[in-house]
Amino acid sequence: MRLIAVCFCFALAGCARALSSSPLPAAPFDGAGLQPPGASSYKTIFHFNDTDGAYPSAGLTAYKGSLYGATPQGGSGRLGTFFKIAASGAEKTLYNFGKVSSGDSGPQFGPLVEIGGIFYGTTYQGGTHGLGSVFRVSPSGDEKILHSFTGGKDGQWPKAGLVAVNGTLYGTTSLGGTGNCASNEGCGTVFKITTSGKETVLYSFKNISTGDGPEGGLAYVGGALYGTAIQGGTPYDSGIVFKISLNGSLKVIYAFKGGAFSDGAGPTGNLTVVKGVLYGTTAYGGAYGNGTGTSGTVFRVTTAGSEKILHSFKGNPDGGYPNFTSLAYLNGAFYGTTCVGGSHSLGTIFKVTTSGGESVLHSFAGGKDGAIGERIADAGPAVLDGKLYGVTPSGGGTANYGTVYSLTP
Repeated sequence: MRLIAVCFCFALAGCARALSSSPLPAAPFDGAGLQPPGASSYKTIFHFNDTDGAYPSAGLTAYKGSLYGATPQGGSGRLGTFFKIAASGAEKTLYNFGKVSSGDSGPQFGPLVEIGGIFYGTTYQGGTHGLGSVFRVSPSGDEKILHSFTGGKDGQWPKAGLVAVNGTLYGTTSLGGTGNCASNEGCGTVFKITTSGKETVLYSFKNISTGDGPEGGLAYVGGALYGTAIQGGTPYDSGIVFKISLNGSLKVIYAFKGGAFSDGAGPTGNLTVVKGVLYGTTAYGGAYGNGTGTSGTVFRVTTAGSEKILHSFKGNPDGGYPNFTSLAYLNGAFYGTTCVGGSHSLGTIFKVTTSGGESVLHSFAGGKDGAIGERIADAGPAVLDGKLYGVTPSGGGTANYGTVYSLTP
């Protein structure tokens, strides 16, 4: 049975609240009084109010001194927004998703990637067939669906963002393809797509031994792509790290063993490359892994397949379940988020050194402080001018539509 890596924010309080047919402008945001005691480096710089977007979880992308992101809900079309936000917290909605005729919607998981000032992303649902899409959107508000997944051999339900290699985009779908896994909906695919919309399936995962459910994004190292699948790998079926050439030849380079062996299980986030070595997170497993989502790991793996667990999460107050978390690298250390754990059990921002030393930089407190929360995805922080910036899919006030935060390490 496929691990259920996320139960997205649709169940959160206030999520079903209807939008006004004539949305009001966003209220001014002063950012005052939002830093909990003892966390002077953390600051909430913006909270969403539904008319400008709701429940962001796909992370931010830094570009020309500003940050760009998207929400999967809210906005005038009710299916999300594409927005720009300055380090000061000044926010502008650039596009409202929700053109029913074209099936466009905002991304739910992976952050956007920028090529030549245009942003590209994926949607888990949406598209002509409701099985996901690849889209582009410009800061001027020009949006277009480049490809709608059709299911079957074409793949369906992409959960990760895209990576750009020499002007071509590469990504994964979590299901579909020609493989035969327990889900009976395929084992997932790796695909490439041009910026004009020509899509090609490079590889269909075949069975449990070759991996099942590539939910994380791809990383480019030394002429090849590397990624993860949440399940599969023999003999433990706890997920894999794979290498795939640009022409579609795939090799499993590491199979996770799971918590019974103090190893990770269920990798979901993007891999981060530092000096040719891959770093990532698993949502489950580790020395304290018990399958409840209060555990998880940070790991490193070489391109030859040598793996090491840098940190095993404990839950409270350490944090746990770093689901879809991509690690940001800054000044010799990695930064990420957990969905649960911390002092208030609403998630944390953590730091891990390359030698494995870990510290909690902030425990989300809910309310205006922001929160991630159990079984909610969060893509982790982005780096801009030596600071970390990220989103929370909950918190931000009584309506809990989410926040944008900054943190100085």
